[in-house]
Amino acid sequence: MTSASIKRIKKSYFARFAAWALLHNFVDLLAMMLPVRRVGSDRPRVIFVKLDGVGDYIIWTAAFDAIREKYPSSEFERVLVANERFKEFADNDETFERRLFVDVARLASSPVYRFGVIRQVRSLGASVIVNPRLTRDFLWGDSVVRCSGAGKRIGSEGIENLMSPFQERLSAKWYTELVAAPRSGVHELISNAEFLGTTDESIQSTIPHQGSPIDFGKDKYAVIFLGAFSADKRWPMAKFGAAAQAIADEHSLHIVVCGGPGEEELSADFARHFNGEFTSLIGKTTLLELSAVIRYASLTISNDTAAGHIAVAQRCPSVVVTPGNHVGRFFPYPDEVTSRQISVLHQMPCFGCGWHCIYTDLAQGEAKPCIAGVEVADVVNAAGRLLAASG
Repeated sequence: MTSASIKRIKKSYFARFAAWALLHNFVDLLAMMLPVRRVGSDRPRVIFVKLDGVGDYIIWTAAFDAIREKYPSSEFERVLVANERFKEFADNDETFERRLFVDVARLASSPVYRFGVIRQVRSLGASVIVNPRLTRDFLWGDSVVRCSGAGKRIGSEGIENLMSPFQERLSAKWYTELVAAPRSGVHELISNAEFLGTTDESIQSTIPHQGSPIDFGKDKYAVIFLGAFSADKRWPMAKFGAAAQAIADEHSLHIVVCGGPGEEELSADFARHFNGEFTSLIGKTTLLELSAVIRYASLTISNDTAAGHIAVAQRCPSVVVTPGNHVGRFFPYPDEVTSRQISVLHQMPCFGCGWHCIYTDLAQGEAKPCIAGVEVADVVNAAGRLLAASG
């Protein structure tokens, strides 16, 4: 890792800590000091704080049976404080009786909004609060735990925590119990189970869907999910187009491209690299509708993003272009969980970087080398194996 990348990381953590020390800490303290009207309940409340991404939530659903067993509804009222991005999925699950959805960006940018959220959490009067995120963050999940007022506050020691060592030492004091950090290279499904004290290695995520099979003009179709968290984590569009072309021609599949809101321009970019008709649903589906589109597809190809986790949960054969940031933690899935998902990688010596990429001279939006290096032929071959196996 170059000195430039180290400085950049430290600067980011310092900026977060400075924002907390100069502003957010005072907001949090004020929210904790002022009296609050409690929301009544006939049972002790246990709050679960889940403020990370859609894919993280999908994986975490595999732990819901263990949560219900450990905190039965006869003894606890289970409450979810969650990222509003996966509200559709969470609202369609009965594990939690009460839900509070949070705009994660505003929690760090708006003192007024942050104050209101913390006041709502404190009004619940929880006996227990659990932060199941295995990569802890200082300004979000840890702070909500600190401010909750719960007598028992449980979290993980964490792995690749998004904070400096000083912040780790400080925020560790906000918990009454820290579970041992996840084992390196172990899939998040298993780590989530171990956090709750279970050892089932064949657990699977379960998410809802909304809608029936769609007629795209052919009997079968493949979903090409073009979206990614950022442009530098996206497989180059020329390679997506070439892979889609080969799969459409070899397997007579209609191509359906998907992505999230704000990524609509990817459709035009894809069209420049794909010779034929395709359907674009980019920005046109809700999460539940996307879940249904993937459920009924013959194949899904995606970056390392939520679509790959949706495909596994919906038992759709899927190929995931997998970067080297933390191979094995999210992709590939364990063989005991699914045989219908293949991760395709471009092996590099810097694997395991945790997104602390040593390549700091890339052009804006240029895919990181571990992603750009994945070959079209390898993706097409993986797709062919999955299609042959699924008949």
